[in-house]
Amino acid sequence: MGVRYSPSLQSVSYPINSMKRNLDWAHVVAYDYHVPSSENFTGNHAALYNPSNNISTDFGIREWLSGGYPASKLVLGPSDHSFKIMVMEQVRTKISYAKEKGLLGYNVYQVINDDNWALSLAAQDEVRQGKRSWLWLKIVLPIALISILLASLMFYYRSRIFERKAAGTRVLGDNSLSGRGTSLSAAAENFDSDAPALQVFSFESIKAATNNFSSENQLGKGGFGPVYKVLYG
Repeated sequence: MGVRYSPSLQSVSYPINSMKRNLDWAHVVAYDYHVPSSENFTGNHAALYNPSNNISTDFGIREWLSGGYPASKLVLGPSDHSFKIMVMEQVRTKISYAKEKGLLGYNVYQVINDDNWALSLAAQDEVRQGKRSWLWLKIVLPIALISILLASLMFYYRSRIFERKAAGTRVLGDNSLSGRGTSLSAAAENFDSDAPALQVFSFESIKAATNNFSSENQLGKGGFGPVYKVLYG
């Protein structure tokens, strides 16, 4: 059923409740708002928006929706004929508008004027763009998830290697100390306490052991002075 762009005209309005029960859809005639045969001024005969008054497709659709008629039963009827040159970008805009509002679809009467299939291709482009966007999502999302998973596995693997190296260093240190008969607790001996096991050497014995501090017995020099090789008989 074809209906006016707006459900009301002055004091008369469409029976919206009855239409919801008995119609599968309503074809909104969204054009011929201004025609040369009835008006002596120029106006957009199929305006989607009109900030100066309420004569526009958007106003009419909002009136239908606010009146309770479901968007799923509204079919937008944008004009494909014009009293001026038709701009196909306007057609694409109206098709996008119908999808944005959740309308059932769109329809035109004079498809015979679509000689170069521009109107049909405009709708087809909308469908292709939607499919192309969904295709990109199906490609990019799995790649992103796989990249995150691989990065997590690499981080976990490197952490395990680092932990094993650290544990091996600790074990090696313990073994080297125990092999010398020394424990960590023994190494932490209190130096303020008496140490009866230490052997004390006199200066004369050290002088004799180093051949009077001979340079031949000198091993090198450190922060505390020369270091000598000591020989005990």
